[in-house]
Formats: sequence, structure tokens, C-alpha cells
Amino acid sequence: MKIAVSSDDKVTVHKGHFGEGKYFLIFLAEGNVPLAEEVRENRSAGARKHGERAPKVMEQLQDCEVLIGRSMGRHSVSKLVAKGKVPLLTQIASAFEAVQAYLNGERNRFWGWDEDQGRFVKLE
Repeated sequence: MKIAVSSDDKVTVHKGHFGEGKYFLIFLAEGNVPLAEEVRENRSAGARKHGERAPKVMEQLQDCEVLIGRSMGRHSVSKLVAKGKVPLLTQIASAFEAVQAYLNGERNRFWGWDEDQGRFVKLE
């Protein structure tokens, strides 16, 4: 499984919208252990319009199953879910800690997208 985390400094989770981070930290995981990490520069970080950014982000992260950030736009999230991605929001500052919490099943530290409600809801 590959998990992408948006970041500006390659350490913490980007505080704004997922697609606006300078980098995507890609964690390869097997079970509950992150095995490796790859850093990808966000090729769409300079896009001015949200609509221009979302397709580029989806293309760049097509091999990732889970996307973790602090904020994501509703329009983009619906497209991600339609492509089988799992978008998650968290307040965890450390990218590594966020991935570890996800892999450990600490669902209460995340918000997941509820398509019926059209919004993120706290996971339990």
C-alpha cells in the first residue's frame, strides 16, 4: 500500500489544502510498518486555480491508495473517492506519525469522507 502525505518541509503535514503542499511524502507500507519513503515535488503547487490543480495531483498520485492532509476540497475529494482513493484529514503535525497512526488503526485521529453527507466526518 502507498500512502501520500502533503508537506511543505518534508516532515510535517501541510496546514492548507492537500494539493497546495510543496511535496508529497510517499510511504510504502506493509501491515502496520512504513517500509520506505519517497519525496515527490508537487508539480501542481504553482497552479493558481483549484480546478487546474486537482487533475494534476490525481495524476501524480495515481499509485497511492490513501491520501492524508489537513484540508481537502469537496470537489476534489469526490473525484478521489470515485477513483478508489481514501482521503483522510488529521490534525497530527508529523507526517510519519500520521502514517503510523493510520497503520496502527487509530481511526479516532482522522476524519474520513462520507459521500452521503458530502463532508468529512470524525472516524471512530
